[in-house]
Amino acid sequence: MTKNAIVVLAIGKKYEEILRSQKPQLEAYAARCNANLEIRTEPPDELNRGHLFTQKLLLPSLYIQYEWIAFLDLDIVISSIAPSIFDSIHPNKAFGAVIDQRKSRCFRMANKYWHRQERLNQTAVDLFYSEKGFKPHPKVKATINGGVWLCKPIEIAHIFKKFYEESVRNNQADYIYEEIPMSYLAHTNDQFFPLNPRFNKQVIYEIFKFGAPMYWICRIQKKINKRLEKYLGLGENYFISSCYRKFITQLLGKNYILHFSGNFPIPKNSKNTISKSSMSD
Repeated sequence: MTKNAIVVLAIGKKYEEILRSQKPQLEAYAARCNANLEIRTEPPDELNRGHLFTQKLLLPSLYIQYEWIAFLDLDIVISSIAPSIFDSIHPNKAFGAVIDQRKSRCFRMANKYWHRQERLNQTAVDLFYSEKGFKPHPKVKATINGGVWLCKPIEIAHIFKKFYEESVRNNQADYIYEEIPMSYLAHTNDQFFPLNPRFNKQVIYEIFKFGAPMYWICRIQKKINKRLEKYLGLGENYFISSCYRKFITQLLGKNYILHFSGNFPIPKNSKNTISKSSMSD
């Protein structure tokens, strides 16, 4: 039996449609990693008692038969240079993810873009203790992004599942989501290891790192797409500028997985993306 798996969630019509376009690259990357591709189209909690994001805490329990699983969001593009994510496992830890760039200028700019003014001066400690109510712990020093993570189910599943069940009993499962609990629980149980940032490079941060010109290109592109959708019914993100496409291609040449959180458009047939023809590279 294959010992590792790549896991994705595609729940609801919108995400099932996204999966159709994303499935070829996911299949190709799973083959490159010598892993099974597990696509879940039903909520992890069959009773659907919490927010779907919070339910991601149950995924390790559902795939306990695997030695390691890698979870990937659907709004990603995998680069042709991406090595197997399972080469990054830590022999003595059970959960890995990319640490947030909370102290960076691009993080602050991104939160202004999302109109999250109240989060600009929050530290990781603020998020854990003030906003989410976790007890202070000396091992907890960072938050993570949940778009890509790696775990050893047999070591971490019971910890995450116990927290989820407690959240349901305390009526918190509808708003606490998964990123803060995953980070807190992995840190406090001495199971966390940082994942190479190239496995979850968020496009929005790279846009602000690049500077104002790319930001305004994205703003104009978004406005054009809204008009095309409203007046011509051409669908979301129909128009993608050549500058933006070139920018994404350059990022793919330097990183392993691009994460398009914030609804940034994913260019179709971008250069440097993984394909079945590149599986033997």
